[in-house]
Amino acid sequence: MASSVRNLAALVLIFIRFGLVFSQPLINRATVIQSASALKKQYDYVIVGGGTSGLTVANRLTTDPSVSVLVIEYGPLDKLEPGVLVPGVPPPKEYSRNYVSVPQPGLLNKPQPVYSAAVVGGGTVINGMFFNRGSAADYNGWEDLGNPGWGWKGLLPYFKRSENFTPPPPELAAQYPISSDLGPHGTEGPVGSSFPQYQYPILKSFYKAWNSIGVPSNPQPNGGRAVDAFYSTLSLTAWNQSRSSASTAYYRPIEGKRPNFYLLTLHSVTKISINRKHKRATGVQAGQRQLQQIPQPLPRPVFQQPDLDRRATRLILQKPNR
Repeated sequence: MASSVRNLAALVLIFIRFGLVFSQPLINRATVIQSASALKKQYDYVIVGGGTSGLTVANRLTTDPSVSVLVIEYGPLDKLEPGVLVPGVPPPKEYSRNYVSVPQPGLLNKPQPVYSAAVVGGGTVINGMFFNRGSAADYNGWEDLGNPGWGWKGLLPYFKRSENFTPPPPELAAQYPISSDLGPHGTEGPVGSSFPQYQYPILKSFYKAWNSIGVPSNPQPNGGRAVDAFYSTLSLTAWNQSRSSASTAYYRPIEGKRPNFYLLTLHSVTKISINRKHKRATGVQAGQRQLQQIPQPLPRPVFQQPDLDRRATRLILQKPNR
């Protein structure tokens, strides 16, 4: 387990995310670092990006109190608004990047917004909440490429470990292709997984339409066969029907409770220092985002690039030699 987490941490460390800037103050949280001046000189692990994988790795690593972890996130910490907790309520615009696509020939040649999160918790805070897995063959392909343990059998225990699944009410399961088999699900993890209590009446017609053209219903898409027409679980906390995100699952429960967990928001990493001899990352360089008003979507085919304040404090975080 420890080696798997550290390998994943290394992957997260080299993953840098980009996006537009917008105005959002730092929120006074127990483990949030208010400015670069409050940083320590070194940390055992520096994770670039406090999104889905970043917060998961940070949470797992900080279960060891002797390990210090710093997460550097481009976006702010959300304020637990209805837009991030209530399914169907549009999330605040300041938690998204202002990307615009090239003109789309199939959409009257107009550019379209490309949604990407800029908030602690990443896309799980603003996305459509689908919580399903790929097919076993997808993960077995990773293992076949020379990655032992990354196949379906090796990853399934970790999928289940993250999940807190609540079966649907019997009346719902009786109306839709939903299996009662709990084998592929976890029930003690931090991420809520369930089904909404309200169903649109037209939903049944979708399954009838698929079935009428030869596509069968699949009642258990999370068991290694994610094909055909199926009812996907959502990242949903069953008892109150609220969104379950990486933030609510892996950060909020330990907020202020682990002195070895550090979160620096509204900063963008611009460089990762690599020790070429040992082929490992030794530090990062980051700058504070320039604060400005949220721009309106641009009606031109460009992708916005990061705009860092040139006067921002530069920081170097060195990993200790050991």
